[in-house]
Amino acid sequence: MTIRNSGKYMIRFLNRSNSFKFKLNGFQKQTNIGTLNTFAPKRIKSGNCWNCGAERKNISLVFCEKCNMIQNPHEKENYFKVFDIQEKFNIDQQLLRSKFRKLQSLLHPDKFSNRTDQEKTISEEYSSLLNKAYSNLQVPLKRAEHLLNLKGEEVGESQSITDPSFLLEIMTLNEEVENANKIEKIKRAEPKK
Repeated sequence: MTIRNSGKYMIRFLNRSNSFKFKLNGFQKQTNIGTLNTFAPKRIKSGNCWNCGAERKNISLVFCEKCNMIQNPHEKENYFKVFDIQEKFNIDQQLLRSKFRKLQSLLHPDKFSNRTDQEKTISEEYSSLLNKAYSNLQVPLKRAEHLLNLKGEEVGESQSITDPSFLLEIMTLNEEVENANKIEKIKRAEPKK
């Protein structure tokens, strides 16, 4: 007879048979090894709540509609979707900041200190994702790189442009923008008649 006890469950294998007894959370059962898989936990689909198994109609919601438990982040790669904002370079920084603060106030790990280990883990993962997404979307260069990565383009600081005609065109455009800004400043500085 072999006994394994981890504190949460105890399994006792019976000699010369294919059956065993187990005790899980106070529930005792004797079963044949062939039927063991019937006692395995159900696999939860990604669109279902990890806690109650209910189908989640809106996977972008942070909490389950039925049991109100925190859910795993539905999006980890697209930082725009994390904050439910449009994928474009020019974003409303005030809206981004507002959404970040609201989500962080709901999901910060300190709010889950007295919860289950699963909830703590999800909260930590979500909070980390929010911080990373916010810091990337807040900075224009990082935001542009992220947009390009979403479109399948790899861009890094180590890459360089070797086409002289392209570089000349960029320099010309930069000068035009700078001159246009100067003209606007001059017009605004001129006294009105």
